[in-house]
Amino acid sequence: VQILDVAKREVVGDLPSGPDPELPNIHPSGNPVYVSNEDDNLLTVIDLDQRKVVAEVQVGVEPEGVGVSPDGKIVVSTSETTNMAHFIDTGTYEITDNVLVGQRPRFAEFTADGSQLWVTSEVAGT
Repeated sequence: VQILDVAKREVVGDLPSGPDPELPNIHPSGNPVYVSNEDDNLLTVIDLDQRKVVAEVQVGVEPEGVGVSPDGKIVVSTSETTNMAHFIDTGTYEITDNVLVGQRPRFAEFTADGSQLWVTSEVAGT
């Protein structure tokens, strides 16, 4: 995962991650960043200030999208192969729920009030 200076239009650093990082998302506070790593089935949590991995969560096969609740208490990782959304408590990094969603889920986004999670399905085109 690379850090970009958008004003200078250049790479200014690198963040540690696993193999084949996919669709990262940042906590509402601005730190940490959550990265799905497709090849090792992990959600990696990276502290942006320290530029180091602070947690890894084993999730389903081929994790893709990452959604973060507006209050920052829940992160969701979608799993393409198992068609699941894995709900993770950001205080403990424990999976609290696994929800079956559409085939090959990709992107996940909470509504502004956090009451719903919308997940795209690559196969259904929704």
